[in-house]
Amino acid sequence: MLLIGAGALGSQVAETLMRTGVRDIDVRDRDELAAGNLCRHALDLTMIAVNKAAALAAQLNRLQPDGRARGDDRAFPTVGPDGPENADDYDVILDCTGENKLLRSLSMIPWKSEKLFISLSVNWGARGLMFWSSRGASFPAVDATERLEALARKFRPEGIDERFEGIGCWHPVFPADAADIRIWAGMGARYVLDQIEGGPEGCGIYFFNDDRTIGLEHG
Repeated sequence: MLLIGAGALGSQVAETLMRTGVRDIDVRDRDELAAGNLCRHALDLTMIAVNKAAALAAQLNRLQPDGRARGDDRAFPTVGPDGPENADDYDVILDCTGENKLLRSLSMIPWKSEKLFISLSVNWGARGLMFWSSRGASFPAVDATERLEALARKFRPEGIDERFEGIGCWHPVFPADAADIRIWAGMGARYVLDQIEGGPEGCGIYFFNDDRTIGLEHG
């Protein structure tokens, strides 16, 4: 598995996956862990100022005796004189960046074999978990971004300007707490495991109802 994005959501999804049988995970993230990240991140104070991918990989390797994780501080995909890097060694490409730019990049890579593509992201305030999955030798970026953006707009809280960029869940003042991120990380990890076992492809959002029960809408 290639995990792209070792932030609050990605770090906790990866930890759960390693504990439930996914033993081979490479992590890509350019950022370093900041003190403000600790309000929701799986890492701790000992990893401050360390690259998130390297720190998370080290933590994953401490969870299971047969686990194997590697961290890489380069952006994905890197582009050289021959074009985007080849990532065909992976069976599963898991995006936890929450960035449309990354989804568009996936469509530019000349994949030589079928992959399982999964994207997970929380919406504003972590009121929901958006998900996408597809299988194939190419990634349908236009379809994925349009459908995920439609769900994000539909579940955007009232009073938030449509043009508002917001503050990412990496920031300590993002209006969501660790309890919500852990819930969505657990749901996200279960979704990944179900997809690995052959579950149906899909796009949708799990969301909190007013009474904090969880609903599901497909997009």
